Amino acid sequence: SWMKAQWSLQRQILNRTRALGLSGQLPGFQGNVPAPLRDRLNDTNITIETAHHATGWMNSLDPNYAKIAGLWMKYLIEDFGTDHWYQLDGYFDGGTAPWLSTEMGKSGRHALASEHVRAVKTSPPSFDTSWFARGAAAYGGLNRTDPNAMWSYQGWAFNGWNSDEQASHLKAFVDATPQGKFVIIDMSTD
Repeated sequence: SWMKAQWSLQRQILNRTRALGLSGQLPGFQGNVPAPLRDRLNDTNITIETAHHATGWMNSLDPNYAKIAGLWMKYLIEDFGTDHWYQLDGYFDGGTAPWLSTEMGKSGRHALASEHVRAVKTSPPSFDTSWFARGAAAYGGLNRTDPNAMWSYQGWAFNGWNSDEQASHLKAFVDATPQGKFVIIDMSTD
């Protein structure tokens, strides 16, 4: 009953938001999966969040990612319609993603949020091909179902990113998405 009530509330909120002329943002599939799926699929592209052990993160390059993202989008749009805006904020959370081996990944989101922003060099960051591929696969999870998909990413996730490596990760996400389809939402004032 709680889940049905949440579903109804979401539709009510979206209807009211749209009536006011605002676009609703729906959650895109960002790789969060039940932890037991790793064993069921024998999938090493899923890592388990150490704090809770109930959530796994699936790499967007995993073939199962595209399948799940397609189903996610199909049912999401059937149930709630679309304004073509999707929040897709994975790939940094908790240091659990299988491709995160840097200190940024190990320290996790909460440590990043508490750090002060330090300036990245003014020269353009280098291009990270592995993060480009992940970004393209993640956007593809939205775009295959909704060709007008806009990827909305919470900017606070980059607080404390102060290395060329970290800047190259963000640049790769931006470059992997068609121009004008990747929007960083400024949710931080520092």
